[in-house]
Amino acid sequence: MRVLFISWDGPHLTYLESLFVPIFAGLRDHGFEFDVLQFGWTDKAKASGAKAACERAGIGYRRVEIWRRPRPIGPFLSALVGGRQLIRAATDFGSDILMPRSIMPALVVMTAKRTLPLPILYDADGLAADERVDFAGLSPRGATYRLLRQVEDRMVGVAKANIVRTCFAAEILAERSGAPRHRFFVAPNGRDPFVFNPGEPRERQSTRTELGVPESAPLIVYAGSIGGKYDTARIGAFAQAVQQLRPETRLLVITAEPEAAKARILGEAPGLKPHSIFMHAAPAEVGRYLAAGDLGTAFVKPTFSMRAAAAIKTSEYLLCGVPVVGAPAVGENSAAQSKGVFFDEAIGDPDLARLFVEQVLPHRERFRAQAREVGIAEFSLDRSIDSYAAALKSAVQDSSSKVGGS
Repeated sequence: MRVLFISWDGPHLTYLESLFVPIFAGLRDHGFEFDVLQFGWTDKAKASGAKAACERAGIGYRRVEIWRRPRPIGPFLSALVGGRQLIRAATDFGSDILMPRSIMPALVVMTAKRTLPLPILYDADGLAADERVDFAGLSPRGATYRLLRQVEDRMVGVAKANIVRTCFAAEILAERSGAPRHRFFVAPNGRDPFVFNPGEPRERQSTRTELGVPESAPLIVYAGSIGGKYDTARIGAFAQAVQQLRPETRLLVITAEPEAAKARILGEAPGLKPHSIFMHAAPAEVGRYLAAGDLGTAFVKPTFSMRAAAAIKTSEYLLCGVPVVGAPAVGENSAAQSKGVFFDEAIGDPDLARLFVEQVLPHRERFRAQAREVGIAEFSLDRSIDSYAAALKSAVQDSSSKVGGS
């Protein structure tokens, strides 16, 4: 069966290539072929990168430009008009199932639903409307929030199955929409364990030498976006707390915006400047840099909306054999906590720093093995593929039973 994935992406988002393309490629073994309809306003280089990634994986690709003006109605007009683009793409690709990711693609699908009565698997991507309240200044009493919530509730209700990142998200969306709980499937942000792996000792040492990090120096790592939901100030504060105990400590930040990251983190922690590395890395290279680290930071602000989200970086750290410090409520982290490789940021920086220096570093190989074990069991690409396959099969079966019973 052919599935049409509908996404809505900004200029610095590469999750289509890094997260979804491997999942879609793996779902081919379950009988599902994918095509992508990407709404976006990225530059041509970014767009060509997404297209090339899809083509390499045998995934059909089509792109639609989002109107950003006049604000704030331009994007909504793009979604409303986008229904025609969706109908055309689904017809050309021969789609059997629609899979919108988040609210704006859901709005696109709703505008075309009468003309295109295909079964829907909705990838909720957290609580998108509430995330805008928490981090973008959207009023929870305003018309925009009410519209987004109405689209979300309607889409969750009409979808034959819903993908979420946490059990908390399933509970909230089921309560709001009235959709039965059995229609919700929790899927991790799975990563390829062959790309993200601890590597061999000589490989880790080679990477440290490349970075100019001494073999004995504690290396704290961060990979991901800067600002917004990510508490970048906390990264600097924690690294300084560790540095007070181990002056040779280094901080490695891998991001698409290294200069912005440097300004944010060093602005809060200027003492880290001689001991920090800020860099951009190709997706295929991120894993080996993380594997050279000793502790990964996942300081995501634990707001209401973030309890429905999961940090991709947590999957990457653990698969690379790197224990994590962050907010346990952001994502499904109970297994990692119980294995002792996910530390609660609420402990506070001084105590976390002592725990890291006194307990983790002296037993680094044991923690490396335990982190990798949890990563494989809970956050691997296969886990994601299996969850999506179960959701897709449920959506198909539900649609077939409705047709057979009509």
